[in-house]
Amino acid sequence: MLIVRDYNNIIHTINEKEKSLFKEHLDSLDRTIEPGIRRHNWGSSADSFVYACRKECQDVFLNVKKFQNNVMKINSQFEKISTTTLTNVQKKLYLLSEFIRQQEETLKVRETEFTHAFGEIANGVMETYDLFIHRSSKIQNEWLKFVHRLDDNLEKSLKQSVKNTLLELGRHIQGDKQRQELVPIFRVYTVLDPNHVNWKIIHDPTHDELKNNIQVFIKQIIHVTRVVPKIEKVFRDKRQQKIEEIKAELDDTEKSGNNTAGAFAKAGMRPDVNYQNLSEEEKETQWKARWELPGRNEEKAEYEERIAKNRKINNKTVEIITGIEKIQTNMEEDRKHWQASEEVR
Repeated sequence: MLIVRDYNNIIHTINEKEKSLFKEHLDSLDRTIEPGIRRHNWGSSADSFVYACRKECQDVFLNVKKFQNNVMKINSQFEKISTTTLTNVQKKLYLLSEFIRQQEETLKVRETEFTHAFGEIANGVMETYDLFIHRSSKIQNEWLKFVHRLDDNLEKSLKQSVKNTLLELGRHIQGDKQRQELVPIFRVYTVLDPNHVNWKIIHDPTHDELKNNIQVFIKQIIHVTRVVPKIEKVFRDKRQQKIEEIKAELDDTEKSGNNTAGAFAKAGMRPDVNYQNLSEEEKETQWKARWELPGRNEEKAEYEERIAKNRKINNKTVEIITGIEKIQTNMEEDRKHWQASEEVR
């Protein structure tokens, strides 16, 4: 009953997608338990069998919990990214140049924060992969599916961060529709054109300068996401480093004449092949068959490019620029008022 309880504890802890990843762990556990169940009865001594089964149940359970805890930590980084507003716009009047300078400084800080968050994600992914690195090609395929899901979630988080930022910027430029509140954000001066002899009234900054600077600034907001690479790419690179370390250790064992068979077994190579009798080319073929991952199913663009093409983000960008264009009417009326005024003559 103790074994059944331990086994059921694993099954109740793990979900269907996790079962696919842990299939070989569970199959190995089944192979440990099944013979003993057939061999032992209520009258036989089964202490060693119970101990072995419960130990393996505990090992599998701890691996599942390690996986789930690491995923929770990775998801917490996704949440941190998704709730990040990339700018820091205060309720005050800015000179345009002051606004751009301060927000660009904030964007640099956010880049550092995103880089750190991705480092935590990458470390969590590689630590979790240690549970599966020596498993079969079928499990490697399941792992890649898991990585693809992480990539999708990270992209959603980055998109949400950009959306949050544009919504906040839009509220400052267009006003808060929910609160029916419009707080001016830019200080615009009405001045005489020093290069015009007929007392021409102009605005500083001009409407075009305002519009063009905000258009460029929105691109800079999206550009922050470039510091976050695709998880799959980083995983493949880091995995390759691990595999090269395993291969280097194997080569050193061969050169030193130590237990080559044991070293090949440790590296997860086929136990029915005498690798010492193979040529270097044949060894390399066996190595690739064991360790080479399937290629990418589809080559998706980097996050920045996909976010820049996102429909909702583009729609919000258009709303902001439209809001600035509406300001032109007020600015032109102000200019005409002062142009017609005797006070400037």
